[in-house]
Amino acid sequence: MIHFIFCLFLPLYAQFVPESYIESRDHFLELGESLQEKIPSAQIQNFSIPTQTKMLLTTDVLYLPQNGGETERLLIITSGTHGIEAFVGSALQFDFLSNYFEPSWLDHMGILIVHAVNPYGYQFKRRVNENNVDLNRNYSATQEHFDSRITAYKVFDEYLNPEEELNASYINDAVLFLQSLKKLFFYGRKQIAQIAVGGQYQNPKGIYYGGQKIQENVKVIEKVFKHFGNPYNKIVHIDLHTGYGRRGQLHFFSDRRLAEASGFKTLFKGFDLDFGADKDFYRTSGDFGTFSFRLFKEKEIIIPMTFEFGTLNSQTTLGGFRSLRNMIYENQGFRYGYADEASEKRVKELFKEMFNPSDPEWRKKVFRQAKESLSIIIDRFKNL
Repeated sequence: MIHFIFCLFLPLYAQFVPESYIESRDHFLELGESLQEKIPSAQIQNFSIPTQTKMLLTTDVLYLPQNGGETERLLIITSGTHGIEAFVGSALQFDFLSNYFEPSWLDHMGILIVHAVNPYGYQFKRRVNENNVDLNRNYSATQEHFDSRITAYKVFDEYLNPEEELNASYINDAVLFLQSLKKLFFYGRKQIAQIAVGGQYQNPKGIYYGGQKIQENVKVIEKVFKHFGNPYNKIVHIDLHTGYGRRGQLHFFSDRRLAEASGFKTLFKGFDLDFGADKDFYRTSGDFGTFSFRLFKEKEIIIPMTFEFGTLNSQTTLGGFRSLRNMIYENQGFRYGYADEASEKRVKELFKEMFNPSDPEWRKKVFRQAKESLSIIIDRFKNL
């Protein structure tokens, strides 16, 4: 009842960020129900994700069909591929639906909102799913990916994935920093990023693990995308993320191969786009954008784009170290425990702030940039 009353006054809460997966799910479903009262054709569907936690973990979708039975264009907005990033991602979806969504858009396109792709990670404030799989290394993964091995990874394995209780002291920070400088000297920033962050398929307990088979989360997304997307001729898919890049800056990530797709240059004209292959950057395997592109490759237009809101200036050497340190610490503490309460408290706070900063100014900038960018994209998509 409280959530229902809250929904009636949504325009007053421009920057509502949920405190938990359960609160977010309740809010999403009640917001969807309130929209159904205004748009009778709106549909809500729930997809259960298997879990050993005995909790109800679901990926939920809200579908607003194009008016008049038309199926010309479909805009898809997804959140929570990396579970803990869903706090901001779902908040942006709420803001989109409650504060600047215009029913007249449905004259030109359908809209599909996918909430909590990785509900386990959302619930337990982890980036990965229950099987320690980074879903953005699993979406378009092939058997070749699963069988792949990084020759240099064994040199990095102990550094990236320490198998011992974690003492997250500042002294340990210094030791890890010195190890990182040594790796940087011998291998260079780009190779370190590729090995450490690009995705690996050989250590199931390690960070950025892509799995050994397609995850149930991905199967659900494929089912959802095919069911709602197959009737449409032109599809734009926006996937919401936080973490990488300049703090408070919205980065647009794509692949130059995808940028050659029909309509891409028109849709993103004037946007400052990031193409990993052009910079001192890593290339991921099994990513969501490639998955969408392959799934809808027969469409007249299919344009995937990642919205990434920076938090730690990770494009810098120091920011990159802090980001990697947080990933190492979180995984180590989760697997092998913490030496003391102070270590656990510090690591969980660092991880939270890396993906869901509490700074009001950061959040204000993120909401503003998301609204400005989506409004431009939608306006152009209507005529694409």
